[in-house]
Amino acid sequence: MNENKVELVPINEGDFRVYLETQIHEYANEKVKAGTWNENEAHVLSKESFMELLPAGKDTPGHAIMTITDATTRDKVGVLWVQWENMEHRSSYIWDIIIYEKFRKKGYGTLALKSLEKMVKERGLSSITLHVFGHNKAAISLYRSLGYLCADIIMKKEI
Repeated sequence: MNENKVELVPINEGDFRVYLETQIHEYANEKVKAGTWNENEAHVLSKESFMELLPAGKDTPGHAIMTITDATTRDKVGVLWVQWENMEHRSSYIWDIIIYEKFRKKGYGTLALKSLEKMVKERGLSSITLHVFGHNKAAISLYRSLGYLCADIIMKKEI
């Protein structure tokens, strides 16, 4: 891995279709694991969520779905989906960041998020917001190491 450089490039249509199919399934599983959706409805609700957020697919205005690429090897190491502007709060929002399994724990997530920070600043925005499932300890650790703070917490107790 190049020690200090990844490129965030617009995702191509083929990679987007694979990403969307995979992430609809993964998001449904995460919502079931978190206890917010039941297994019977999860896939349908997940698909509806993605279609609502991305009505024009990868070309939905205000959103960028980017392939995270190692600048040296040209390997596609993941995907980053960001909504650029919430002008009221001057904030961008990370809808998803995925580092493919064989590239995890090699610094790509950190590099991608640092590259995104530069892009956000260039757009005149002042913050990045994201959601992370409470059971995703690795992601929480990564975000904290990069200076992300907890903005609010939703808690649940099964009765």
